Formats: sequence, structure tokens, C-alpha cells
Amino acid sequence: MRCTSLILISAMSLLPMLGEDTYIYQYDAAGNCVGRLLSTSGTLAAHKSQQQKEAAVEVFPLETDSEFFIFLDSTTGEENSFTMSSIDGTRTSSGKITEDITGVDISSFKSGIYSLGVTYAGNLYSFKIIKK
Repeated sequence: MRCTSLILISAMSLLPMLGEDTYIYQYDAAGNCVGRLLSTSGTLAAHKSQQQKEAAVEVFPLETDSEFFIFLDSTTGEENSFTMSSIDGTRTSSGKITEDITGVDISSFKSGIYSLGVTYAGNLYSFKIIKK
């Protein structure tokens, strides 16, 4: 009996090395959580690929009173676009992205929090924009 439980405990202690699920949180420069990924030991390579894919779109600054910029690694042959919505879900702005750097003027918007969705290379990236 004692030997069986020791083997069971030893086998259970190996479980983390065999693929325990781990959540990996990603944050932007302002400290906002921008992503969560469920990772197991078998998905480490997929996680690195996901990080590279997420680095393909950057938005700066996330807190502004006039304009922010959308940076893409490079434009693709696919249609790239953005959509902004207010906190109540009303679409406030949208457009096509044709350059590596696109400026979006929000100086006429009311102060508040807005949701920005960027479609790039068939993937949707979400950001939180704060209008001062």
C-alpha cells in the first residue's frame, strides 16, 4: 500500500512537466491586459508564433485627446480595416488601412473609453482607447 501511494504521488508530481495548463497574460505598455493564452508544454511553439502575430499590430498612444496611430508590420494584399465603438456599442468611426502607419483623429469625440478593433491579415485585434 505504501509503495503504491508513493508511485502515485511521484507520478502526480510529473504532471506539470507533462503538460499542465497555464494561462499566459499579455500586457501593453500602459499596463492594460491585451490577451490571455492557455498554454501547455505542447503549445509553447504555438505561443511564440501567437506573440509574433500579435506584435503585427500596435496602437499608440492608447490615451489621447486628439489622435492615435495604428502601426502594422506591413500591409498585406488582404483588406485591413479598423472600427471604433463607444462604450455603449455605438460605432463612432471606421475605415480602411492602406499604409503601415495610419493616423486616426478623435479630437471631435466626447471624453470616454472607446473600443478599437483592427482587422489585419484576417485576424481581429482589440484595443482600448481612452479619449481625454
